[in-house]
Amino acid sequence: MINYPITFKQTVSAQSTKPWKAELLGKNLNFLPVDIPREFGGTNIGYAPEDFFAAAIMNCFVATLQYLIPRSGLSFDSLQMQGSLIVDRSDDGKVDMEVMQLDLKLFAPSDPERFVNLIQEVKANCLIWNSVKTKIELNYELLC
Repeated sequence: MINYPITFKQTVSAQSTKPWKAELLGKNLNFLPVDIPREFGGTNIGYAPEDFFAAAIMNCFVATLQYLIPRSGLSFDSLQMQGSLIVDRSDDGKVDMEVMQLDLKLFAPSDPERFVNLIQEVKANCLIWNSVKTKIELNYELLC
C-alpha cells in the first residue's frame, strides 16, 4: 500500500552565467548541467528544461509499466521508446509544450492481446501523463 501524499524535493543553484546545475535531492548522483536551448538563445551545453519534461513523461510511462508488469502476470524481453516534444504557440498565442509524440516498441510480449489492455492501464495510471496539459500521442508496436 502506498501512503499519500508523497513529497519530492529538488534543488536548483544558478550563477548569473549559464549553464547552471540541478541536484536531484536524496539521489546521491552527480549534478546535472542545465542550459537554455540554442533555439531560445542558450548555448545548448546542458540539458534543457524541455528535455526533463519529455524525459519525465517517458520515464513515468516505463516506471508505471514496470510497476504493473509483475501484478499482471505478463512479461516482455525489452522495450525501446523514442519521443518528440513539440513546442509551439497555442491558440491563445502562448508558447507551450503542445504535443509529446511517443513511439514504443515492446519486444517479445508474453500475451500481445493482454498487453494492449495493459498499455491502456499504464496510460490511465501514469502520474505525470495525467498531470500535464500537453497532448500525448502514443504509437506502439508489439514485436513477437
